[in-house]
Amino acid sequence: MNPFSNQNQGNNPNTNAGNDPFSNLTNQGAANPFNSQMNQMNQMGQMGQMNQMGQLNQMGQINQMGQMGQMNQMGQMGQLNHLNQLEMNGQIGQMQYGNLNSHGMNSGGSPNLQGQKREVGTNQGTMSLGRSTSNSGGAVSNGHSNSHSPQKNKRSQGQGGTQKNQNRNRRGGKHGQFERSYSSNNDKDFIENAYFMSKDQAGCRTLQRKLDERNPEVNAEIFEKVIPHLDELMLDPFGNYLCQKVMEIANADQLSRIVRQVSRRLVEICLNSHGTRAAQKLIELVHRQQDIECIILSLRGAVVPLVKDLNGNHVVQRCLNTFKAPNNQFVYDAMEEGCVPAGTHKHGCCVMQRCIDAAQPEQLNQLVNAVIRSTMDLIEDPYGNYVVQYVLEQKNLDHNAKIARQLHGSLMPLSKQKFSSNVIEKSLELSGDRARAGLIEELCTYELHDLLLNEFGNYVIQKALEVAKPPLREKLLGRIKPCMDKLKAVNFGKKLHSKFLKKFPQLAS
Repeated sequence: MNPFSNQNQGNNPNTNAGNDPFSNLTNQGAANPFNSQMNQMNQMGQMGQMNQMGQLNQMGQINQMGQMGQMNQMGQMGQLNHLNQLEMNGQIGQMQYGNLNSHGMNSGGSPNLQGQKREVGTNQGTMSLGRSTSNSGGAVSNGHSNSHSPQKNKRSQGQGGTQKNQNRNRRGGKHGQFERSYSSNNDKDFIENAYFMSKDQAGCRTLQRKLDERNPEVNAEIFEKVIPHLDELMLDPFGNYLCQKVMEIANADQLSRIVRQVSRRLVEICLNSHGTRAAQKLIELVHRQQDIECIILSLRGAVVPLVKDLNGNHVVQRCLNTFKAPNNQFVYDAMEEGCVPAGTHKHGCCVMQRCIDAAQPEQLNQLVNAVIRSTMDLIEDPYGNYVVQYVLEQKNLDHNAKIARQLHGSLMPLSKQKFSSNVIEKSLELSGDRARAGLIEELCTYELHDLLLNEFGNYVIQKALEVAKPPLREKLLGRIKPCMDKLKAVNFGKKLHSKFLKKFPQLAS
């Protein structure tokens, strides 16, 4: 018999109600410990439901309080906007966010603390009044880091103005304080602020217009204000224009004061891109011999550095064009001593040519003799060769003959060099008959096929054939004839071969 069978209930103690002590207790109504536990559990469940309902009720209250806090913060934002407007109008100082008193409640129902980030939970995102909040996902911000906030732009304009005005204030120093005085009719405003205004573009132009009014008293007072700073203003991008205007309206005594004021820094001024204009104007306007001598004394030891400088060379040229020949002697003395350094420089070679143009006979001989002595150092230089050619172009036969003598003995290597070959061609063209014949005679002593096949030397031979007299030309053609077959054999020489045959048919046989 299976004791677990449902059919045999008599032997199964679990199905025999009569033998179950717990069922007897239940049937009899006696105190059942399980009933007590169930009652307690039911009570706890009811309490849990009540607790949940209470929590939900509390959450509703909190939500209402959060909404009230949100509305309160929205009101605070309106107050902040109002404060921003007041601040822009200059009615209040800089606003400190941390010092604002907040009466609203945050999402947790706690009062906002000073200087802390305040946030309110909303359906659309997060609304922040913090100092450094970043916005994303529908956030609305009044913080300083919001680049799209109109309050920030207005605030920055209220505190520092536009960037252009800030730059103007930095350029002009105190000019920002005197900006309104530019349109003033009070002469004292211009006089007192002349130094600061002269370093600003608008102020400098205003002062120049004031000087153009030719009011002697006002001009004299402006002069007294700027004369102590004149050497500084000559180097200024705007001040140098005022200095030139002051020089134009200055009398002889005032020009003398200007010369003495700037003489210590005159070389520095001449080398400056702004100062060179003012220095040239000063040289152009001075007439007293003592003032000219003061300028000469300041420049005498720096002529070669000046002529090699992009700005300084114009000052030396202005001396050549303005001063009389005796006063320019310091330039010729310096150029004679520094002939090679100056002549082999791209600016210096131009100044040397201007020196030749402006020279008196004695000065010309002084400079040309220096060039002749340095011929071999100059003719192979990209710039120096132009100095030698310029001397040859003066068509002084004596000078040209001296240069030709310097070339003797080196015609072969010099004819193959790019720059010196130009000098030899110019010498063959502009020298006298005797000097020219000497050069051609030397050419006839060489094996000419090297020169004819050289990219530069062939031009020297062509120029020699062009300028040679008939007897000497025949001699030169006789030296060229054996080289004709070699010219025809190379591509480079074919064109030259055809050219020779066309001009000199006797080379064909």
